[in-house]
Amino acid sequence: MVLWLSMVLPLGSECCYYPVSSFFQWSISLGLFLKQRIRIVHVIESFGGGAFTSVTQIVNHLDPEKFNVYLIYSLRPETPSDFKRFINPNVNLIYLPMEREIHFYKDCLVLYALYREFNRLNPDIVHFHSSKAGALGRVAAWMARVGRVFYSPRGFSFLRDDVGPLKRKLFQFLEKGSAWFGGITVACSKGEYDAARLVSRKVVQINNALDLGLVNEIVEKSDRPRGPLVTIATAGRVSAQKDPGLFRQIAEAVSSARPGRTRFLWIGAGEDEDMLAGGPIEVLGWQPRRETLAILRSEVGIYLQVSRWEGMPLAVLEAMALGLPVVATDVVGNRDAVISGRTGFVHSTPKALEEDLLYLIDHESERIAMGEAGRATVLNEYTMDVLMPKLERLYLG
Repeated sequence: MVLWLSMVLPLGSECCYYPVSSFFQWSISLGLFLKQRIRIVHVIESFGGGAFTSVTQIVNHLDPEKFNVYLIYSLRPETPSDFKRFINPNVNLIYLPMEREIHFYKDCLVLYALYREFNRLNPDIVHFHSSKAGALGRVAAWMARVGRVFYSPRGFSFLRDDVGPLKRKLFQFLEKGSAWFGGITVACSKGEYDAARLVSRKVVQINNALDLGLVNEIVEKSDRPRGPLVTIATAGRVSAQKDPGLFRQIAEAVSSARPGRTRFLWIGAGEDEDMLAGGPIEVLGWQPRRETLAILRSEVGIYLQVSRWEGMPLAVLEAMALGLPVVATDVVGNRDAVISGRTGFVHSTPKALEEDLLYLIDHESERIAMGEAGRATVLNEYTMDVLMPKLERLYLG
C-alpha cells in the first residue's frame, strides 16, 4: 500500500469545511495584509463535462496574488485529452486516480492518500467537487485538521433514479455521515440547496456560472439558424443521468409529427450510446468546447435537456447564453435555470415535452424571443463576475 501511495502522491481533495476559530480568520486577514498567499486545494473526481468546466473556471479565476492554488483530479473518458491547455499555468496540478463507484479497498487507499497530501501541503482551505471526492475528502481533511472545508455536490447521488430505493438511501446515509466530519456544502442551485438541507446543517447557495469569453466570441461571429428545418440538440455524456432512451422516444415522436422538418443531434459519447442507435439522431461524439458551442450557435434551434437529475447543468446555461430556448425535464437544476414560458419550457412528462418542441418548431419568432430572454438571464445572473466575489467572501469569511 505504501508503495502504491508513493506513486500517486502528491494528491488532493474536494469541497469541505470545518469549524473555524476566530484565530484562523484573523490569520487569513493577516496573511492578506502581509501579501502571503492563502493555500487552497480543490479536489475533483468527476473531471469531465460540466464539472470540468465549472472547476477549471473557478481555479482560473482565483486571484493568484491572494491564493496559491492546487487542483487534485482524476481522469474520465470525457476529460478533454488536452485538458491542461484549459488551466492557468499558476495552478498546481496533482493527479490522483479515484473511481466513480464505491470500491472499499481502493477508496481506503484514496482516503489515506488524501490525508497524506493534506499533511504535505498544509492547506488553509480545501474545496471538494462531486460526491466521491466530498465523502472521502471530508474525512481526510478532518483527520489532517484542515482549517476550512467546502463541498460542492454538483448533483447529489441520492437524487439518482437509475438505482433502487435502498441504494439511494445508502447514498443519503453516506452524505449525512460525511457531513458529520465538518464542512460547508456549497449548493450550485436552489434545488440543490433544498436537497442539501436534508443531509447537512451548514449549507450556502452560490449558483453555477459561466466564463462568457468564448461564448460571446462565438455569438459575435455567427447568427442563429433560420428556416423551416429545426435542429434540436443536447450535449453531454450518453448515460443514465441524461436519459438517452427518453431523448430517442421524443425524437421519434417529433420527427413523425413534423416529417422532414427536424434534425436531432447528440454531442457527446458514453456507455449508453446503443440506446440511440437506429433512431433519428446523429451522435457526434465528444467535441472540443469551441466546436460544441459553434455547432449549438450556428446549427441548433432548440436545446433539449431530458436529464433525470442534476445540480445546475452548465450545458443548459451555455445553450441559453448562445441564445437558444431550452426544453427540459422538471428536475433539480433544470427547473432552476430555465424560466418556463419565458426562456423555454420545463415539464415532467414525455407528451408535454413533445408538445413544447412542436410549438417551438412551428413558431420561429417565439423561439428567437425565448432564446434572447435566456441569453439576457445568463448575462445578468450566471457569470463568473457574479460567482467569484461570493465564493471568495465565503473562503475568507
